[in-house]
Amino acid sequence: MLTLFVTFYVGIPSMAAENTISEPETISDSLLNQKTKVDEKEDTLRKKLTEGILEEIEYEAEKNKYAWHEEEYEESVDVYKNKAEFSEVDSNGTSLWLSDYTYSISDEGLTLTSYIGDAEEVIVSGSAYVNNVFYSRIFLTKQMWGNNVTSLAFEKGVTLPADSSFMFGHFFEEDDEVSESLVSFDGTNLDTSLVTDMGGMFRGCSGLTSLDLSSFDTSSVDNMWAMFEGCSGLTSLDVSSFDTSSVESMGAMFCCCSSLTSLDLSSFDTSSVYDMSSMFGGDESLISINVKGFNTSAVGSMYGMFSGCHALKNLDVSGFDTSSVYDMTVMFEGCSSLSELNVSGFDTSAVSLINFMFDGCCSLKKLDVSSFDTSATTEMVCLFSDCCSLSSLDVSNFDTSSVTNMDSMFCGCSGLSNLDVSCFDTSSVADMSYMFSNCSGLTTLDVSNFDTSSVIDMFCMFEECSSLTSLDLSGFDTSLVTDMGCMFDGCNGLESLDLSGFDTSSVTNMAAMFSGCGSLTSLDMSNFDTS
Repeated sequence: MLTLFVTFYVGIPSMAAENTISEPETISDSLLNQKTKVDEKEDTLRKKLTEGILEEIEYEAEKNKYAWHEEEYEESVDVYKNKAEFSEVDSNGTSLWLSDYTYSISDEGLTLTSYIGDAEEVIVSGSAYVNNVFYSRIFLTKQMWGNNVTSLAFEKGVTLPADSSFMFGHFFEEDDEVSESLVSFDGTNLDTSLVTDMGGMFRGCSGLTSLDLSSFDTSSVDNMWAMFEGCSGLTSLDVSSFDTSSVESMGAMFCCCSSLTSLDLSSFDTSSVYDMSSMFGGDESLISINVKGFNTSAVGSMYGMFSGCHALKNLDVSGFDTSSVYDMTVMFEGCSSLSELNVSGFDTSAVSLINFMFDGCCSLKKLDVSSFDTSATTEMVCLFSDCCSLSSLDVSNFDTSSVTNMDSMFCGCSGLSNLDVSCFDTSSVADMSYMFSNCSGLTTLDVSNFDTSSVIDMFCMFEECSSLTSLDLSGFDTSLVTDMGCMFDGCNGLESLDLSGFDTSSVTNMAAMFSGCGSLTSLDMSNFDTS
């Protein structure tokens, strides 16, 4: 049985948001009773006027004292009509729309904990009755929606809690289907003023093609990690209204938004941000992005920041303050459309992780890293791998004294005709596999000063260095090397090669070591220990 309850509504309560209704009253019991009393008072005044007890002017003055009751009555009737939908309650005085949810009640108010209805399109009401108590603010819980919900909208009064991480997104990859079903989201009326954590808020919502967040209040938010990660259906995203002055983490914020072609972040205040790892990683359709005004003075990690941005043609990072950055791993990896990149002002004195930083930047025609301070760097794996359009590269000032791994460092740099590595301190390097592989344009290479006493792996070290005619390896200490497979494979320009000082007592693999060395007329391997 449907019962209509009406409260004399006096405005929106405080954060606790509740008005107790001990004995719910109808409009005739409360408001009409009040109006009757006003009418009776007016009748008495009119009678006194008729009998001459009151003058006209006195009558009007007395009547005006009670006129506000009449106005109050009319306003209250309007409130009643407007709030009628929230007055649809069951016999216990609880709003009927709550039957589609599980919920909890605390000092803060009413919190929806899960959606158990079967509707695909859901509009969340902004107030409700529970056991005759009225709540004018409804809180949501993260990941409360089932995979049948395709559309979400909210009425005024719906409030997000401080921790709204993964509110509409997912945490585990196996939960993809929960977020993929959502194709429409209207957050216009959402109250986000309490939110401090928006991490993963829309993570994996790949079904969304647009998202209007212009009304979001982000002034208190300190975490936006992975906020839009995996929103692969978004073709545009306007976040120009975001207040990011308190945000500390933007890691993976726009990661794998693979349909975005542009992103204007010129209004972003990043002065508090310490994490920008994978911020735009995997945004393979992104052609332009404005990060020119970024304040990166506090940033520690730029790991994969632009990794996989294959379509990106212009990128201005010349103003980046990298003095605090310790990780630049795969920072520009796969930015295959960039023809120029100004990193000459980068302060890399604190950087210890730099692997794959420029890997796959195959359109770069020049790259100035001459001022890079690499004293803290421990690995340089694939640092310039497949930078095949570079014709020159100055690494003569690199401090490599702490480096232990140079695997594929220059692999695929086929456009280089010369490369000065004569000052490299390689005393700590254990892995030189593929180090110069496919550097087919190199005509000279001086590695005579290399200290290889710690090297274990030389697999494919000079593979396909087809333009080299000579190579001085007389100072190589190979006593620890276990793998020399394909070491000179495809070096068809080599005319001579002196390996008389090679110690091969630890080598277990020599397969194809000299394959394709067609210009060698002689090769003395008499000292090789192949036991």
